[in-house]
Amino acid sequence: MNDGHFLKSLRIQNFRGIASLEVTGLTEFNIFVGKNNCGKTSLLEAIWLGFGSKKSDSIKQINAGRKLPEYTDPDENWGSLFRDFDTEAAVEVEFTNQFSQVSKTTLQLRDTAIAYTDPVHVNGESASVSLSQIRPRELYLKFQDFSGEEAENIARMVTDSTGKVGRLDLTEVTTPIRIPEVSYLGTGFSVSHLYSKIGKMIERRERDQLNEMLKLMDPMIRGFELIPDAGGGITLKLDTGRSALIPFNLFGSGFCRYLQILIGIAGTENGYVLIDEIDEGIHYSVMQEVLGQIAGFAKLNHVQVFATTHSYHCLTAASDAMKNEPGSFAVVRMEREGERHRAVAYTQDEIEAAIRLNWEVR
Repeated sequence: MNDGHFLKSLRIQNFRGIASLEVTGLTEFNIFVGKNNCGKTSLLEAIWLGFGSKKSDSIKQINAGRKLPEYTDPDENWGSLFRDFDTEAAVEVEFTNQFSQVSKTTLQLRDTAIAYTDPVHVNGESASVSLSQIRPRELYLKFQDFSGEEAENIARMVTDSTGKVGRLDLTEVTTPIRIPEVSYLGTGFSVSHLYSKIGKMIERRERDQLNEMLKLMDPMIRGFELIPDAGGGITLKLDTGRSALIPFNLFGSGFCRYLQILIGIAGTENGYVLIDEIDEGIHYSVMQEVLGQIAGFAKLNHVQVFATTHSYHCLTAASDAMKNEPGSFAVVRMEREGERHRAVAYTQDEIEAAIRLNWEVR
């Protein structure tokens, strides 16, 4: 990756169910394994928080991914981000890159004196809010980039006259800090929020490349188009040589998942892509080639990949796919013993040896 963004290690403190966790031995393509409820998804969310903290909306997106509703009470709304809902202890996410530079994000829910000047912005839009509608608690995010530059963001929860919940942004990050791009690809296969990234691929003349990779899942595919729909939105449709273009969501879940990952990587150049359940919907017969294509496309776009899986076949397929890229693949086993979490990283050589000996590393 460029500009020193390649992560070699990370540290998480007081986030979700994780009291403390340090992960070392990270490479270009990282797969996290472990039993249910051991912190794999929380780890991906922590990375998203760490690099998405330039906007308080990233917090909303993290909770939306868990299908958590919004509340006007700050402790109830944001409490799940803090270990054991203890909002008195700050969340910390720290990254170290290949040049031993450190980037750090701190998240606090704190008491505050109410003071602001109208008009304010609620959910990004100008609005007038009375003092009585604001609770005296605020979410405070502080971000330090790899160069040492710092910025902060502050938000509060409010309701309008109809009772609709909104987020009141009191500050905006204006300091020229350098935050790399990051994309979080959760389970499910919606790509509607990635249409702008398809546009970037077209601008970079990568249309033909995407076409060829999609043929791996369906050899009949000849191309794709972004078509305006009657509702004013855009729909992705695929050309299979038939009389009409076919909406992408009529294809199978594995195809849609593969497409989601490729688009996410293309739109996150020089950044990080976080993939929960990377093998979701992908048939075992094409797993090795699919993972190889994903890894190769990520390398081309200078993207570091962090993914999770429960599948042993996914691990063996990834290991086989990365044999010609020594040192670029790692498996990190997440473990939980009571309230303690730890991460054990396995190198590419160790994973290949474990597979040969039929050792269980998930």
